[in-house]
Amino acid sequence: MKIIHYVLSDRYAGIEQHVNELAVEQSKSNEVLIITNAKIKKYFDKNLKIIRSHNFSRRSFSSIFFLLKTIKDEKPNIVHTHGSKTTHLINRIKYFLSFNHVATIHGIKSNVKVYLKADVVIGVSKATQDLFDNKINIIENWYNPIFKNENVFNNNKDYFLSIGRLEKIKNFDILIKCWASQKDKLLIIGSGPEKAKLLNLIKDLSMGERISIIDEVNIEDLKKYYQNAKALIIASQKEGGQG
Repeated sequence: MKIIHYVLSDRYAGIEQHVNELAVEQSKSNEVLIITNAKIKKYFDKNLKIIRSHNFSRRSFSSIFFLLKTIKDEKPNIVHTHGSKTTHLINRIKYFLSFNHVATIHGIKSNVKVYLKADVVIGVSKATQDLFDNKINIIENWYNPIFKNENVFNNNKDYFLSIGRLEKIKNFDILIKCWASQKDKLLIIGSGPEKAKLLNLIKDLSMGERISIIDEVNIEDLKKYYQNAKALIIASQKEGGQG
């Protein structure tokens, strides 16, 4: 079976890691390709075939031409879209080509109409069932054992860890403000439009010695950061995780 995963973003974060891990596992018994933004190609597993794309807008004629040509040439059995933009773009061409369309909704969305045209919809948490009147397949986000920390909440570890896109909805600003009462170090891994504001906030609160932000982390370094952390903190306003 030939599977194409389609994910568009300017940054490699949770959804992209989800796609990477899923594609690696599927590639053990299938031919798997990933269409993704050229900017984040380097973060995916080197053994996967990556088709580089621009982060097209939903109304881009270039995106339609690119997708039509790519999917016609590759002839996949399944095209698996991740997020509303890629689902919308595939919806625009699916009637001209023959393939099965699987769409995963990775979070709680107010408008899910774009997903209803897919042949199969997957939600990563039970909370998405109400959005589709239970007409959805729930496959909860998995735990990758390579990040396992044998000594959970070990006080001898170096820091607390928080990971995610640096966006307003992730509440990193609230986490930083709350950390003023803590003596432990906090390491934030991520990139995004809020990075400059968060760095300024850390500076204004004189917490530079206790809080740091890093990005551009490869999978091996990420594994080490998990293993050396006392605990993982999720401050996000909403997530598509379990529940």
